[in-house]
This record gives sequence, C-alpha cells and structure tokens, in this order.
Amino acid sequence: MRAKEFAEMCYAEKEIQLKEYMNGKESLVAKLKNDLALSSEQEKILYKLLDTVLIDTYITLLYALDGTASLGNGKQENFKLYGEDGNLIFNSGELEMATYEAFYENKKEKR
Repeated sequence: MRAKEFAEMCYAEKEIQLKEYMNGKESLVAKLKNDLALSSEQEKILYKLLDTVLIDTYITLLYALDGTASLGNGKQENFKLYGEDGNLIFNSGELEMATYEAFYENKKEKR
C-alpha cells in the first residue's frame, strides 16, 4: 500500500461514517440524529455539517501524519507508517498530496 491507496481508504471510511450517521440506526450519532426528528431541509444542513467536520478531522490527522500540519498541542513532526509487509506507506509530502486528491478531487466529482 502506498499513500494514494491509504488516503483513498480514509476517504472511503469517511463516506461510510457519514452514510451511517445520516441513514443508519446502529451508531450513537445516528440514534441521536434520529431523536432530533429533523425536517428534510434541516437534514441537508446536518449532512453538510457532518461532512465538513469529518473532512476537517481526517485531513488534519492525515496531514499531521505526513508532517505538514500540527496535531493537538501544536507540535509538528514527520511520522513513518509501515504496512503489514514492513514497507513504508509514504515518504514525507506524499500523504499530503494523496489526501488532497482523495478528499478534494472526490468532492468535486460528487457535485
């Protein structure tokens, strides 16, 4: 696995989470959302809100792993992530580019 596949898997996970939150019945978020009994217009706004929160969270975390953003306490450093095969998944800078493509290019295509 390389940076592109890793970022695309994270994007896919974000989409799975969003779908469960908005349409599911299993997660706590979905249960809380269903308790709100929102109108269809309010559901659209909530969808945008949750999508934005998830995107911001994933991008911050992925950029921080790549060393291009700080995490938590403001400390910024490069991390190395290895796959089960022992191979390095990304070099510095690769995950940032792959994340941008996975999250922003996918979002453009969905419009």
